[in-house]
Amino acid sequence: MLKNIAKYKSASEALLEKSAKALADGDLKQSEALRKEAVEQLNIAKAWGDQLKVQQDVDNLKNEDSKETTPDKDKQADILPHTAVNGDEIVKSRPNETTKNEKETAEDKASKTLNAAYVIRYGDTNKAVQTVAADMYGDYNQKRENQQVAFNRYLKGGRLSANDESALQDIIYTPELIANEIKAGFSVNEINTNKAVQQTAALELGGYLVPEDFRMEITKRIAEPAIVRSQARVISTTRDAVEWTTLTGGDSRRTSTVQVTWVDEVNEQNIETEYKLGSVRIPVHTAMAQINVSRNLLEDSVTPVPDLIGEQFAEAISLEEDEKFLIGTGNGTPLGIMNKREGGLIAPGEGIGFVYSGHASQLTVDGIIDLVYEPDAQYWQNMQIVGNKGSFREIRKLKTVDGQLIWQPGLQKGDPGQILSYPWKMTTIMDSVAAGSYPLIIGDFKGYVIAERVGMTIERITDSQTVKGNQVAFFLRRRVGGQVVEPWRFKALKVGTQP
Repeated sequence: MLKNIAKYKSASEALLEKSAKALADGDLKQSEALRKEAVEQLNIAKAWGDQLKVQQDVDNLKNEDSKETTPDKDKQADILPHTAVNGDEIVKSRPNETTKNEKETAEDKASKTLNAAYVIRYGDTNKAVQTVAADMYGDYNQKRENQQVAFNRYLKGGRLSANDESALQDIIYTPELIANEIKAGFSVNEINTNKAVQQTAALELGGYLVPEDFRMEITKRIAEPAIVRSQARVISTTRDAVEWTTLTGGDSRRTSTVQVTWVDEVNEQNIETEYKLGSVRIPVHTAMAQINVSRNLLEDSVTPVPDLIGEQFAEAISLEEDEKFLIGTGNGTPLGIMNKREGGLIAPGEGIGFVYSGHASQLTVDGIIDLVYEPDAQYWQNMQIVGNKGSFREIRKLKTVDGQLIWQPGLQKGDPGQILSYPWKMTTIMDSVAAGSYPLIIGDFKGYVIAERVGMTIERITDSQTVKGNQVAFFLRRRVGGQVVEPWRFKALKVGTQP
């Protein structure tokens, strides 16, 4: 603990010297930035000092308690072979060893303080996961904290020490990711190997790795307003493509040719079923987003920069991803659910099935009913209807032959209601109602797989050719892919009549 206090005080003093030099050179902005960083280092030193004082008070209380239970001097001298009775005091003959033990105790307590702060920030961690994390990273909590501090410093000022750069070139798995890897059957050596591959691939994108907590928080924010991601299967990968295993030879009701035959005791039969495996290749593509942030905002010490940047990135990524997951071409982007929809009914990657609306240029009640009842019954529980604002406006006008609206209003305020007992989601991405268009889709979105590589990088740019005025540009890069793997879970509505 004393070592940490001295380290941060020394860093503060060095920064103040640099600040004074910058001021003498006339660089006021640099001088002020260095001064702020020096104050930050000094505050950290003071925090360690406060913790040391608290710990000393605790130790004093413990010493007071121990005096009440201290054995007689003569007995204590017998118990401690390296002590000697000198008047009323016990003098230890090996003061160097005592000092060493006290030092170890102080460092141990400093570690406990850091662990307590870690639990407050991230929550408690399973003991087994802690053991694996310690084997992978050494002082896991300290490394995770160092990475977060380096990340905040990079976002605000861009200047990094060698230790900061090292921290931002390492992927530090969250406890949840470590637990998932172990449950998936990977050994610690295999996890470390995968991590090394992920680091190399991510750093090839340029910039520095963001902490996994930041990446996962962005992903979480993306899923909240998104239509596809919030319902699809999402997996992590270390490769540029995922081979998703599928069962072949079945139909929309049975995903394979394996079937059950009932055999009575009198008339036994030989049962032969065919079990075939296929695969769908899901390429992973690179996506990049840019936002510009005011320098004044970044220099404001109270501005939560990671939250600000994360929120803006999440909004931009959410809108772009949803579009590609629905209508992407697969050419450098994920392959959307609605793409290649006329190629085949149950061949992954070749399109989903569809029904006709029953009119050359309009929606009809019969067409909507056909759409809802087209998927097989085992998928009904998780199905939802997706379309744009204009399509749902037309649906709300449709009535059955007995005058009943097929759109059913919600029972409570804010409830969007249902269409033939199914929930619906609105997006501007889907087609408008017109001859030959595909304005609606219904489905269980578990039939779509999103594959994303662990590792997200961020790059801070201040080049005047890239950003103008008093701004800093941030480029976020990530790799993600997506594709339909079970087309039978989806059906689209095509405006037109059966040929």
